[in-house]
Amino acid sequence: MERYCNKCGKLLGENATFCRYCGASVAEDVNVKRDKNSDENSHGANRKDSDTNMTADSNKNSDISKPSDNRNKIVLIVGFSIVAVLLVILIVVIVNVFGKSDKDTSAVSDNSSTNVSGSQNAENSTGASKSTDNSKEYSDSVPSVSQLNPSSVTSSSTLLEEGYDHSPLNLIDNNLSTCWSEGVADYGYNESVTFNYDKVARFNGVKIYNGFQKSDDLYYKNGRVKRLRISCGNGNVQYIDVNDVMQEQEIRFDEPFSADKVTVYIDSVYEGTRYEDTCMSELWFF
Repeated sequence: MERYCNKCGKLLGENATFCRYCGASVAEDVNVKRDKNSDENSHGANRKDSDTNMTADSNKNSDISKPSDNRNKIVLIVGFSIVAVLLVILIVVIVNVFGKSDKDTSAVSDNSSTNVSGSQNAENSTGASKSTDNSKEYSDSVPSVSQLNPSSVTSSSTLLEEGYDHSPLNLIDNNLSTCWSEGVADYGYNESVTFNYDKVARFNGVKIYNGFQKSDDLYYKNGRVKRLRISCGNGNVQYIDVNDVMQEQEIRFDEPFSADKVTVYIDSVYEGTRYEDTCMSELWFF
């Protein structure tokens, strides 16, 4: 290894103890050189340690930065997730708003149709009310026959019996101890009673007490009506069947009618056990 003098910088001999150029001691120089090398080695060691420390610090910082990077990645992922959720919510809100708008428009249209239909129904209802009012006027102008008493009651024939009255007026006297009895030789088929009224009345049906209901004995000894033919004089004819019972019977007409005169005909009878006289105790129209 070549050596140089520290004072003059000249090349020294291999075993020289003094510099031949300036006379400086090589041993001193060596000592100085050793100190320098020691310093250099020390500085080198320090640098190495420093470099090592820097590398360690760098590695440490690198290690520290890794969690930071992971944290940043997590923050980014969470941020993107929140943005995605907000976008989905926004889309749902928009769809609902526009969908509701369309439904509202449809509902308005439907309501308009309903209102039109409602108006038409209202008109129909008004028409029905008018019709009802007309019916009411008609009802007011044509009272029920139950509100009226006949102006007269006549019959085609009447049984004449001394000491007894069997006239047709007995049909409206509210007395079951009296009766009307036809006056022909047989059971009085086609014999009739006519009810006259002072004005037109509405007839819905008839109430009748069949036979002579003064007693059971008289009821069965005389004939009772089985079927009646009812005519209101305008071609309207109805038939009603009457039961053979000692009680009031209420019979509604199939087709109510209005008239000021009604005639009741004996169409068929329940025959009596003793007499061929057909009787009725009461007959009222309603």
